Amino acid sequence: MLFRSALVTDRQGLDVLPAPAQAMTTEPFPAEAVSEVFSFVRSRYRLTVVDLGRGVSPFIEPLLDAADRVFLVATPEPGALAKARQILEYFEEARYPRLQAKVVLNRAARDQDAKGAANLGALPVVCSISSDYGALYAAALDGQLVLPKSRLGREFAAAARSLTGLR
Repeated sequence: MLFRSALVTDRQGLDVLPAPAQAMTTEPFPAEAVSEVFSFVRSRYRLTVVDLGRGVSPFIEPLLDAADRVFLVATPEPGALAKARQILEYFEEARYPRLQAKVVLNRAARDQDAKGAANLGALPVVCSISSDYGALYAAALDGQLVLPKSRLGREFAAAARSLTGLR
């Protein structure tokens, strides 16, 4: 099957459908094609996560139309938080207020929890993941995911449970 051949599956069984090479062209994908692919994928998986890249573009609108939840991932730098705030305002003002998008704070200082991060700009931060380049680098060198028993692995697992409601 063509779909299956396009997937990359990691050692733990996580299926990833990489963005097509044509995504870098100036020609947008037709909204109908994006909707069809997303619907097909959702029909085959209990949970579908889509990385929409940076910013807002017409490409993501069909995905937002079909989304159950939206999480913006932002780092705690003022510029990144300002951009997250702009995107949330776009969702509210444009046409997606029902999504009630939330923010995941990435690469946070170890003592910077979600409540403290929310004070950085009154953003709806639902969880934070600390900065641990060493663990990420080691995992990448080994061609593995971060070890589940490591501090960062436990944070990823807690964030996944929190964001998905799955246990």
